[in-house]
Amino acid sequence: RESFPDITIPYVFVTTKYEGVAPEDMEELITIPIERKLKGIDNVLLEKHTRDYVLSRIRAGVLEHGFAELMREAQCGERMDAEGEIHEGFFINDNGAMHRMDLAKHTGGNSVMVYGQTELTRDLYEAREKMGGNVVHEALDVQPHDLKSDAPYLTYTKDGESHRTGERRADLFHHRARLFAVFAAQPGAEPLLHSGAAER
Repeated sequence: RESFPDITIPYVFVTTKYEGVAPEDMEELITIPIERKLKGIDNVLLEKHTRDYVLSRIRAGVLEHGFAELMREAQCGERMDAEGEIHEGFFINDNGAMHRMDLAKHTGGNSVMVYGQTELTRDLYEAREKMGGNVVHEALDVQPHDLKSDAPYLTYTKDGESHRTGERRADLFHHRARLFAVFAAQPGAEPLLHSGAAER
C-alpha cells in the first residue's frame, strides 16, 4: 500500500480551434506558445535515497521507441544514441525452434533501444541540473495533500525535520498549472513516478 498509494491524478487537456487558420499558423501562434508555458512549470523531485545510491543500482534497460523519441525531444538522448543499441526484433525459443519477431515489420518501422536504466538515470540527473531543477534526496514519508484543490502540495521528512513544498522560494509555483513529481522508491523495489497537473 505504501509503495503503490491509491492516488487519482487530475489532468488538464488543452484543445485549440481556430477556423480558417492554416495548421502551420495554428502551431506557431497557439500550440508552440502553450507548450513553452507548460515547460516552464515549476516542479520538485523527491527521492527517498541518496544520489550515490540511485546511481549505484545497476539495472538493464530496454527502451520503447516512443520513450527513446521522448528522450531526444527533451535533448537528453545524445549519449543514449551514441552508446545504446537499436534492436528491430527478438527471438522466441519454442522447444528448441527459434522464431524471430520482427518489431519493425509489425509496428510500422518501430524498434527498441537497449540502454541501461542506470545510465538513463544519470542522463536525466544531468539534464535536471542544467535546467536548475530542484531535487531533494533522502525525502521520507512523502504524502500528497489536497490534490483536487487549487493549491495541492506535498509534505515529507528529511534529516528528521518535516517539510512542505512551497516553503522555499524554489518551490513556489508561478503558473496557472502545477506539476508534482514524487520519486520515492522502497528498498529493493522499482522507483515510482507520480505526476499530474492541477489547474489553478
